[in-house]
Amino acid sequence: KVIPVFGVDATDTAKELIASGRMVGTIKQDAVGMADAIATISNNLLTGADTFANLNTNYEVVDGWKVAIPYAVYTGE
Repeated sequence: KVIPVFGVDATDTAKELIASGRMVGTIKQDAVGMADAIATISNNLLTGADTFANLNTNYEVVDGWKVAIPYAVYTGE
């Protein structure tokens, strides 16, 4: 019986395990997206704009205080 194993963050170890067939997949966080959201929010706070103005439309403001940024799929780079 095979148990599919998935990971988070697309670490080098996970990539090696996927390549060898010992792991099914992994998801990687969007570091560029996170940096973009932080820079946009920081700029908004410094300039007096609405906190979440001008955010990338792929991001979701949740409960009016946090931003959800979609994960990226690891494609076997």
